[in-house]
This record gives sequence, structure tokens and C-alpha cells, in this order.
Amino acid sequence: MQIVFTFALIGFLLMMGEVFIPGLVLGTLGFLALFTAICIGYIIYGPLTGTWILAIIGIFYSLGLLLWLKIFPRTTMGKRISNRVSLPSPLRATRRMVGTQGVALSMLRPAGVALIEGQRRDVITDGSFIEPNTPVIVILEEGQKLVVRVLHPDEIAKSAHPPL
Repeated sequence: MQIVFTFALIGFLLMMGEVFIPGLVLGTLGFLALFTAICIGYIIYGPLTGTWILAIIGIFYSLGLLLWLKIFPRTTMGKRISNRVSLPSPLRATRRMVGTQGVALSMLRPAGVALIEGQRRDVITDGSFIEPNTPVIVILEEGQKLVVRVLHPDEIAKSAHPPL
């Protein structure tokens, strides 16, 4: 039983070492050591003891993982390698796009590219085909996709912001 314990201990130590020296080498060797401990348990001590060894290693591995997930982010190294800056959601940033005008850069049949607020954007039409260089207006947002329709000349004259 001492050899099983030795391989299990080496496996856990190598897995812990993977945190400090990343590269999958120590983690792979640790996994192989744990797997070896389990195999030796089955081969030498039989299926009942082997299953107990598998269960104990699984429980210790799970507890170690949960403990690591709980404690590691608070450590100096955890703070150094984790991202603490939150980025704005692109969905929230584009909610203001409804009503924005632009120009079709490609043939929209019904999907294509339009220039909206000085940026090339993937758009889809309301079902109609639109020729390039035709003024368009955003009528709906579906996630990251903008739905556009043709901007009629009388709408351009009423608008304070002509298409780009």
C-alpha cells in the first residue's frame, strides 16, 4: 500500500507544481502518477481495494480543486495572473444603434456590409435587396447583427444627421 500512497502523493505534488510552472508537463506527469497509483491498486490489491483507492483519490482531487479555486485568486500570484478589469459588453454598447444612418458598402442580398458611424458593420436587410452606396437606416438589433432598410430621400431631408 506504501507504493500506492507514494505515487498518489507524487501525483498531487506534481499537479500542484503545474500551477507555479505552467506548461502541461508537470500536470501530465501528475495525472500519470495518479493513474499509476490507481492501476497498482487494482492490480496488486484487487477490484474492491482498487475502487476504494480510485474513490479516495477522486475525493482528494476534487477537494483540492475546490480549495484551489477558493483560495488561489486571493494569493499574490493569483492576483498577478488574473484579469481584474471588466470590459464593456458589446451588446450594451450597440443598443443605441437603432435609428442610426449609414451607407451600404456591398450588395445587401439580404446580408452584407454597411458603413455606419464610420465603421464597417455586418448588416442584414429587412428582406429586400439593396444596391451598394444606397443610404440605409438601422431598424432593429438582433444581438450583434444590425437589421437595416433603405433610407428614403424624404427621410434624409427630415433627418438632422445625414448618412456618412
